[in-house]
Amino acid sequence: DLTLATLAPRLQYDTRDSEFYPRSGLLIDANAAVSRDTFGADLDYERYDASLNHYLPLGAKSVLASRVATQYTSGDTPFFLYPAFGQGADLRGYEMGSYRDRFLVAAQTEYRHRFTQRIGAVAFGGVGSVAPDFAGWEETLWSAGAGFRWVIAPKNDISLRIDIARGRDETVYYVGIGEAF
Repeated sequence: DLTLATLAPRLQYDTRDSEFYPRSGLLIDANAAVSRDTFGADLDYERYDASLNHYLPLGAKSVLASRVATQYTSGDTPFFLYPAFGQGADLRGYEMGSYRDRFLVAAQTEYRHRFTQRIGAVAFGGVGSVAPDFAGWEETLWSAGAGFRWVIAPKNDISLRIDIARGRDETVYYVGIGEAF
C-alpha cells in the first residue's frame, strides 16, 4: 500500500514540421517530477527526464532521426519508477526492466525511408547505460534493428510500426502506432 503524489512541471521546445512523421526540426522535452509528503505522498523523491530529438531530411523520401535522452531519480524513489530500458522509446531490444538504475543515458539514430506513399522501412541503432549515479558507468549497452512501416492514416501520416530489435542479451519484437520517437 503506497500513496504517490507528484508535482511535475514540463518544458518543451518544438520546431518539428509534423507531430506524427517529422521530416525536419527539433524537439526538446524536459520535466521534473517532485514527490513530497506535503503533497500527500508516502515518499519524498525527484525524477528528472530530458530528451532531444533531431530530424534531418535526406532527399524527398528519407529522414535521419536522432535522439539523446537521460533520466535521473533521487531520494526515496520507488524501485518501479527507476529509469529502465524497455519501457520507452530509448534503446529498443531490451525487455522492460532488465536494465534499471537511478541514472540512464541513451543515444540512438534511425534511418527512415518511404518506398511509396504507404510503405516504408527503418534501420536503427543506439547505445546507452544505466548506473547508480552519473559517474558510475560500468557497461555500455547497444541496440540495433529494423522495421516495416505501413501508413494507415495518409492524411495525418500515421503509420503502423513493426520493429525487430537486438540488444545485448535478446531480440525483442514491437508493434505500435506512430514512430518510436
